[in-house]
Amino acid sequence: MGALCAANKLCGHPLSEQALLNMATTLEGHPDNIVPAMVGGFCLAAVVDHETRYIKFSAPGNLRAVVCIPQKPMSTKDARRVLPSRVPLSAAVFTSSRVAFLVGAMVQKKFQWLDFAMEDVLHQPARAALLPGLKDVIAEAKKEGAWGAALSGAGSSVIALTKPGPVARRVGESMRRRFAARGIPSRWVDLRLENKGLRFL
Repeated sequence: MGALCAANKLCGHPLSEQALLNMATTLEGHPDNIVPAMVGGFCLAAVVDHETRYIKFSAPGNLRAVVCIPQKPMSTKDARRVLPSRVPLSAAVFTSSRVAFLVGAMVQKKFQWLDFAMEDVLHQPARAALLPGLKDVIAEAKKEGAWGAALSGAGSSVIALTKPGPVARRVGESMRRRFAARGIPSRWVDLRLENKGLRFL
């Protein structure tokens, strides 16, 4: 995304934002990665009729993303291989309800819903086999004050959404310790949610 936008700027901006989004999604394959990287904020994204479409909301300023990064890389190929080829109706219903609550929690700043909204039955249980201690790490993060926690994308990082300040630090340390108990070194970072997106300095 950065390289495409830089090249577009150097060439005098011949491509529109839409053209850049379409091109980047074609190359990278995941509009949910491309869109927030370019426009920032809390985004819903999909490919509709071969075009990358999105809705952007402002990410809450009083929310932090604490990401724990294990020194145990998880290849995207392996993470996809373990996924079930069919999804039960009950899992689809479960997931759609959680997604709806996640959007509502972020937009209305009702962060107490995030524990419920970040639950998953589609990919996380299957991928937990590739990352020992995942369930414990998530449980420990919530025990230390995270509003919600989950495997970040395909992994192996774990993301927890928390209050800023001491709570964020406790959550990060708790995840690191829980991975260490499984013999997996890790580090954590406390990230502010970015609303501005890609820009040139």
